[in-house]
Formats: sequence, structure tokens, C-alpha cells
Amino acid sequence: GCSRVVSFPEEGFPTNLTSLEISNGPKMYTSLVEWGLNRLTSTQELNIGGEGCSRVVSFPEEGIGRMLPPSLTSICIENFENLEFMCSKGFQHLTSLHELEISNCPKLTSLPEKDMLLSLEQLHIFNCPLLEEGCSRGKGRQWSKIAHIPYVRFQYKTVIPRELD
Repeated sequence: GCSRVVSFPEEGFPTNLTSLEISNGPKMYTSLVEWGLNRLTSTQELNIGGEGCSRVVSFPEEGIGRMLPPSLTSICIENFENLEFMCSKGFQHLTSLHELEISNCPKLTSLPEKDMLLSLEQLHIFNCPLLEEGCSRGKGRQWSKIAHIPYVRFQYKTVIPRELD
């Protein structure tokens, strides 16, 4: 909840930072993305709230230095009112990512490519109606990207794809 913080120090965050949560801080979010998310080399847990980030349509945003740190094991993305898609390139080196939670992103329609989600053990999707529709078993365009994940939870139901196949 750092809405008044404009940016963080130019040298960035400490290299041994293992967990980071930013919410209600659009200027802080912009500053972090420009500095380079990939520079958080020890970060395992990342929680990003997009309150006030109405210009953000992809996560991570496309461009040089927009890759997520390969050390991540858990990501929570929430409250991005105009987020439409997840940028596969940003997820490219996340071989240890076990948990992905996405909530309150009403315009989100797609996940990263399946190859970027192979290590996922848990996927939680809440209040993202277009994405949930796209992840419908068998008929959704996103189903093939999540069918391998052992535990998938939507707003009102839990789906365990491997048990259903």
C-alpha cells in the first residue's frame, strides 16, 4: 500500500530479497518494472497489486528487462483492471514456479504458453470471468495450457485436471 511512493532507490532492492509485495502503488510498480524485475535474483515470492495501473495490459509488460526472476516459486497478480494477457516471454525461465494466483483482473483472457507453466503445481483464478471461461475443461481455449497442473481452483470450484482425464 504505497500509493505516495514515487520510486525506490536507484540502486534498487537488496539482492538477497526473497519476498516482495507491492499494492496500490502505481508509481512504485512502474519504477520497479523500469528498473527490471529480473534483477530480483533471490526473490521467490512476488505479489503485485495493480491498483491505479490502468495502462497495464500485459504482465509482465513487454520489452527489454521485463523478464521475471527465475528464482520465483510463487506469483500473485491482482487488481489489474485492464490486464488482457500474460506475456509468455516474461515467464520464460521460471522453472521453479509452483504457484500462480490471479485475481480481480476482469479483462484477462489468456495465460502464458503451456511451456512456460510446466512446473506449476497450483493455479488459482478468482474474479477473472473471461479467463475462467477460457479455462473451461475441454472447450476453453486455455484448457490445454492448464490440463497438466495438479491443482486448479476457480472462484467457486476446484478442478483437479489429472483426476478428470
